[in-house]
Amino acid sequence: MTQRIADRLLAIVDRERASPRAHGLNAEVHHPRTEAEEAEIAYLLYRLLTHPNARILGQNFIFDAQYIFRAWHFIPQFSRDTMLGHHVCFPSMQKSLDFICSMHNDHYVFWKDDGKTLSLDRDENKHWAYNDEDCVRTYEADESLQQTIDAMGLREPHDFQMSLFRPVLKMMNRGCLIDEVELKVFTKALQKLEKEVLGWIHSVVGYPLNPRSHPQMTRFFYYEMGMPKQYKKGEGTVTCDSGALEKVGDKEPLLRPLIAKIEEWRSIQVFLTNFLKDKRDADGRMRCSYNIGGTYTFRFSSSENAFGKGLNLQNIPKGDEDA
Repeated sequence: MTQRIADRLLAIVDRERASPRAHGLNAEVHHPRTEAEEAEIAYLLYRLLTHPNARILGQNFIFDAQYIFRAWHFIPQFSRDTMLGHHVCFPSMQKSLDFICSMHNDHYVFWKDDGKTLSLDRDENKHWAYNDEDCVRTYEADESLQQTIDAMGLREPHDFQMSLFRPVLKMMNRGCLIDEVELKVFTKALQKLEKEVLGWIHSVVGYPLNPRSHPQMTRFFYYEMGMPKQYKKGEGTVTCDSGALEKVGDKEPLLRPLIAKIEEWRSIQVFLTNFLKDKRDADGRMRCSYNIGGTYTFRFSSSENAFGKGLNLQNIPKGDEDA
């Protein structure tokens, strides 16, 4: 059954690759796929990728699975992930596919930059070749990784990491329900506090100082106040970041209350921009990406998802770090 489905898909692909459009030639003679053909391709992919006999492996496959679920509304079968397998063996090392392949593939040659040059290239066969190489190299890396896992006696933790794929993906697809009433109350309270803090800063400075403006901040502290200039480490450019203002406060204690208010205003801005900004989907849920192999300690990490929604839901600052 799976072979017949795969053969049908390959026939469609071969037809596409043989068309003039695939080679960037006279696109007018190429007839685009009909809705029926698109539907057939999606259905065949569904049949193939969800078949009980399918054994699918990938690199950071949970990222791809977000797109598959969003576009085609099914979750593919899953067997192994090279990123997670590599993380089990070497949690402190890089986890990109090119690095993993450099450790496990024979006759390794770096190829990942090829994808960066294809965005404006109309020759679809080059895109196919790049994707084919990704697949082949991932498969080869997995074969070597499985031997490494057994040699290191890590089969049990490896299988446990792989077993997390479906529940974590389900959590990502479902998302978190947001309390709309509480969100509005909290946002309004912070916006009011922001105006109060900014008004205090303006009254002390004597004119509207914009803490977000680098020119205004450097002019005030290093020219009007005459404080020693602070520079970004390794860059040599003047800065008024938190570290620099802390040093300014150490030099002149009279400026510490003003600096504290500037830092408070900046903290409020972080909350308003990063945590209260609308990062929800149309159904009101917050969906982020959870990385099973995101940390050295094997704790999950979270971030914005594949579609630019969500955020880091695990490390939201309390706002009283200086208390």
